[in-house]
Amino acid sequence: MNFDVVNIQFQFSKKWKQITQALALSSVLALTACGASVDADFAKDAKQIVSSFDSSMKRPDFDSEAILSEAQFFFDKWGKKPNKQETEVLKHISQMSGYATLYSVEKEESKRSEIRQKYITEVEAINKIIK
Repeated sequence: MNFDVVNIQFQFSKKWKQITQALALSSVLALTACGASVDADFAKDAKQIVSSFDSSMKRPDFDSEAILSEAQFFFDKWGKKPNKQETEVLKHISQMSGYATLYSVEKEESKRSEIRQKYITEVEAINKIIK
């Protein structure tokens, strides 16, 4: 699975809800691609992840650690601790979420372009990890 292909259609949606859903969905797919174990309730859990990411990203004190803690909750629920590879993917996802947040509020096109490039760099890093 190529994370970039999965993610590109959502990459910089202007609607906040779509951004949070895209991050949640792409993180679920990335974690699955690098071997995160899921049970029969995966679909329900994925929907919960969308909701959790949406809630955490609306908090005024949002930072990248919020994404990691949300993901950790689901690893715990699935009865599995993230391995080194999964932890690295989570770190890149948390960076992506920060860049998506910055992108959604930045008005200046040159800065948006810089943010987009940083986001793409994170996606490329995930691709290297999950290959």
